[in-house]
Amino acid sequence: MSVLEAMSMGLPVVATAVGGIPEVIDDGVQGYLVGRGPDRQGVAAAFADRLDALLGDRETRERMGAAARRRAAARFSPAAAARRTLRFYERVLAARSETGGW
Repeated sequence: MSVLEAMSMGLPVVATAVGGIPEVIDDGVQGYLVGRGPDRQGVAAAFADRLDALLGDRETRERMGAAARRRAAARFSPAAAARRTLRFYERVLAARSETGGW
């Protein structure tokens, strides 16, 4: 949730590419994804490099933040969830009427 909350506030995100996070963030678009591996120092260094890149480049930070806000609103907001649910029910009802019932 913290990734989506940051994105909804227009912040680019630096996160580990685990779980569902790669479905939320396109690397280099809404933020940066860092690979996971057994080398903790390497992962920490990659995080530091990506954070340093964002801190040092206001234009990139603002562009990624705006992209993050748009993606969060379009795909993960309550309104977006309601639209997906409505489309699902519409498809179910259309299939029901095509088959004449359950």
